[in-house]
Amino acid sequence: MTLKDFVEQYEDVEKLEELVTEEFLEKVEETLNLKFGNKLKNYILDFGYLAFEYVEFYGINPAQGFDSDLITQTQYLHKSFPQTYNLIAFENQGDGDYFLVDENDKMFEFDSVLKELKCINQNLEEYILDRFNTVLAC
Repeated sequence: MTLKDFVEQYEDVEKLEELVTEEFLEKVEETLNLKFGNKLKNYILDFGYLAFEYVEFYGINPAQGFDSDLITQTQYLHKSFPQTYNLIAFENQGDGDYFLVDENDKMFEFDSVLKELKCINQNLEEYILDRFNTVLAC
């Protein structure tokens, strides 16, 4: 099942109705001095952000613009933790446990308490679907 299929199948998945443009995403990339992977671009352009039950991922909301969580949390992590410089914040699971994505849509876990960064061997879409399927399993 693709992410689009999942969102269409489960009406409880929250997403934005109004979305940012590709031009705005290019400005965000310039601001963060990073490139977004294709899966991350599609996620933002198709959904803005996603939330399902207790799982909420960062995104970009046109009403918030550069104050959107994906942007502000990425800037915070870059400023506070240099080892995250080439990554984009995607989820905070609490207690300083962040999940980030690179320009190739590979996912990483960052423990800001221990300052440890590790690859989790999933791409962005696999990660989102895995998290949402965990909700369904409960």
